[in-house]
Amino acid sequence: MLRAAGAEPVVRVTGTPLPEALDGLLGWAAREGVTNVVRHADATRCQIDVTYDGTAATLEIVDNGRGGPPESTGSGLAGLAERVRAAGGSIEAGPREAGGFRLWVAVPA
Repeated sequence: MLRAAGAEPVVRVTGTPLPEALDGLLGWAAREGVTNVVRHADATRCQIDVTYDGTAATLEIVDNGRGGPPESTGSGLAGLAERVRAAGGSIEAGPREAGGFRLWVAVPA
């Protein structure tokens, strides 16, 4: 999906496999984050990092696009934030000082 939109994906995975519940939640977060990159960022590069250390999992998606808020407000990130917090996790999303946008999700195992 990223390549089709003109953004080169860079994916790094450390410490998997994820437990099923974390896999599902981070899968949703990855789909939401990548969808936002494709729809709003006009990025040429998107880095996705997934880390699991046995006690917690993190997902970070960083792009080099516009970095501003989406042109249209949807419920994707809000719904994701609700699910992440319900699982005891935390989420950060917003423009980066260096340019682009960052989505970061951390969830305990």
